[in-house]
Amino acid sequence: MAGETPGSAPYERADAVAADGLCLRCGVCGGMCPRNAIAFGADGLPRVGDACNRCGLCARVCPGWEFPLRREQHAAPRISGALSAVGAVEKCCLCHATDPDVRTRGSSGGFVTRALIYLLETGRIAGALVAGADDGGPLPRARVARTRTEILDAAGSQYCLFPWGAVLREIRVARDADGPLAVAAIPCQAHGLRKASRLAPDLARKIAWTFGLFCSMNMEPDVVRALPRARGLAPRAAGRIDFRAGEWPGAVRARTPPGGTVELFSREANEGCQAVSHMKWTHGQPRCLLCPDRSNALADFSVCDPWIRDAEGRFTAGTGGRGVVLCRTPRAAQLVEEMRDAGAVSCAEGDAADLLPLEGPRCEAQRAQALRRIARLRRRGRPYPRFDLPLPAARAPAPAELAADALRRVLRFRPAGALFLALAFSPAGQTVSRWNAARKRRAWRRTA
Repeated sequence: MAGETPGSAPYERADAVAADGLCLRCGVCGGMCPRNAIAFGADGLPRVGDACNRCGLCARVCPGWEFPLRREQHAAPRISGALSAVGAVEKCCLCHATDPDVRTRGSSGGFVTRALIYLLETGRIAGALVAGADDGGPLPRARVARTRTEILDAAGSQYCLFPWGAVLREIRVARDADGPLAVAAIPCQAHGLRKASRLAPDLARKIAWTFGLFCSMNMEPDVVRALPRARGLAPRAAGRIDFRAGEWPGAVRARTPPGGTVELFSREANEGCQAVSHMKWTHGQPRCLLCPDRSNALADFSVCDPWIRDAEGRFTAGTGGRGVVLCRTPRAAQLVEEMRDAGAVSCAEGDAADLLPLEGPRCEAQRAQALRRIARLRRRGRPYPRFDLPLPAARAPAPAELAADALRRVLRFRPAGALFLALAFSPAGQTVSRWNAARKRRAWRRTA
């Protein structure tokens, strides 16, 4: 039923949601289809085949057109004031894995990777649903990791859209006796998983823990081919893209057969994750601009980089990185304490407002901007996602927002985007990124 808004009637099939531009490309519809009638194209969008009997389940589990965020998030103490969009928090800590290898290979100090390994080794889970490199190409894919090695192989940030939830079919047909699983997910994936679990109790029984990653925007799948091309490397000559390889905050590197690497963007130029910011302009998914949940409010744990500056204005996460860990449930807080006592992680408790000097306000700003965009779509009679959050009065966008939207439209035109990435990832472009980071440090020192 493409062309109708979610506010007027429910959708019947997932491809209708995609036709209206609301698909998140989480893949949950494919993983839940009882007739295995949904396949995914190279763009990650669902294609419904002839086996479909129009049962409507794929639309009911879809988080793209509707999600009750306020109802579903945890009923725990909430941060007030400017950090209200962060969601429920029982305990806030600054953590990193004590194992140097796990800390370096994982994101944000390796907390999520180490916690999954700890749960596996202590018998709390039988495996972990993670996103790792596909053995056959550069795009990631979801898999159930059942050993420490498999969890480590999937460590690291995956800034790329792919049908993550398609693996839910494998999980549902597995025996309950195989044991519970932990899940690492970004917000849209967590939303789809929650809707699927509400409709399929057999799936809900198998998910014991959810580790949520903060997310502001995900990238179109072809970003993994555009990045090597930006540095003059043939896409077929590159395998997996390591978006944050090595010491924090990480370099962007392409793996090349048989076992080599090519650096696409240096660690020194990547202060503040400049490379990802460049990619968002050219390959960011437009639907992400309508997401009010940057902080992954449904998870047991939500994790992000701290982005805390020292007296010189430099970000202080150490060479291996650290992560701000929001424990959203009492048992999550207990697990962190247990891991600290066991020597698995180094952990220092703190106030969320102090540990989230940038991410806290960003959560608030992203929610406000997403709801303003949704209100404008609703006023214009265009398809919009429904959340159980109050919408502001629709008003004209600010000039800066109009300019940013116009720039995104230009850079999503492939030749313009390719030129932008080639300049941004060139040696000269990386020099500009280093200069920009130094300018921000000087500005911070003046106001600190």
